[in-house]
Amino acid sequence: MVAKNPFLERWDTPEGRDARWEAVLWLMHGGDRPAGFGTTDEGRLDLRGLIVPEPVELADIVVPSAVPGNTMTFTQTSGRVKIAGQEWMDVDLSYSWLASLGVENFRWVNCRFDAAVLRDSRIWDTDVQDCTFESADLRGAPIGTATLAARDTWWRNVSFRDAVMGAGGFLSGWHAEDVSFEGAKIVGLDFEQVTLVRVVFDGKLRKVHLNNRVVEGDPAPGPLVDCDFSRCTFDDVEFENVHLTNVAFPPGSVVVGNAVPVAGRALRLLPDDDERGVGFARDQLRVDAGSPGTDAVGAAAFALSDLGDGENDNALVRSYVGSLEWAARELGTPILLDGGVFVGPPAPVPGTEGDGGKRRGGFWSRRDHE
Repeated sequence: MVAKNPFLERWDTPEGRDARWEAVLWLMHGGDRPAGFGTTDEGRLDLRGLIVPEPVELADIVVPSAVPGNTMTFTQTSGRVKIAGQEWMDVDLSYSWLASLGVENFRWVNCRFDAAVLRDSRIWDTDVQDCTFESADLRGAPIGTATLAARDTWWRNVSFRDAVMGAGGFLSGWHAEDVSFEGAKIVGLDFEQVTLVRVVFDGKLRKVHLNNRVVEGDPAPGPLVDCDFSRCTFDDVEFENVHLTNVAFPPGSVVVGNAVPVAGRALRLLPDDDERGVGFARDQLRVDAGSPGTDAVGAAAFALSDLGDGENDNALVRSYVGSLEWAARELGTPILLDGGVFVGPPAPVPGTEGDGGKRRGGFWSRRDHE
């Protein structure tokens, strides 16, 4: 739900409309900070409630799909506002309408985007520090690096509290330190080749896929360090090839260290028969052991509730999880069967002092307050 803009009237007068274009042009092209806008109580340039024009839909283009007899429809647009190669510092764009914005090779420092609409915006190759996106609408927004661009994008000390995210959006090549997703509504969001350091989630995560498999041409993934999912509910959530150090998981989740060797060992330990539970475990383990881009030390995580579809599936789930537990014990690999803290080895964090993950303020981490 989009928050009502309490600053709309300031931009809806003849003077306000002129000021609006002056502000938009400055945001796009930089230069001297625009005069006459004043500052907020916190000292930021006051552009709250600004409305940036959205692209205009020109036509729908229908093309054949790969499935015979089916088609795909693409909407041709014009007029996307694009900004690149600049920096916004000490700017307040809370309650602003920034939908479908195109951002690339940019830097945001000490800015507020609280209750702003950034739906479908492309925020690529952009470093962000000391910013808030609380109650913002980021649905459908690809954040991080441009697709197939192996560039680092760092977001440090950022709050997404109560934001709305997902609906086809993704975070790719996205490195985060001291970031809060507390209270955020996250549905249908993919994390691809990410580094998460002291990142906190809570509430329900639905249709979330964290994929740190190594893919040629994509950004290199980093570890998850000191992250907290312990107060989450997982619904169709899966982690692939994640390197974990002190990461807390909620009850009902299974975390398997060295997931590929464990799956391979479990396959060899299964009895050679056609019993239904064994067949289910074998099929699942073949997928686990054969995922491309995984390595020998990457962990996997999933929710038990996502495996079964009712009481009749309990035996199948037990067979599969039991085979993982059996193999992990034999290999001396850590495994969590009902959530908890996955300790793991100390993990270097790329791009930080000495690659050792030097601790910053950390005040977004709830565990620092408890």
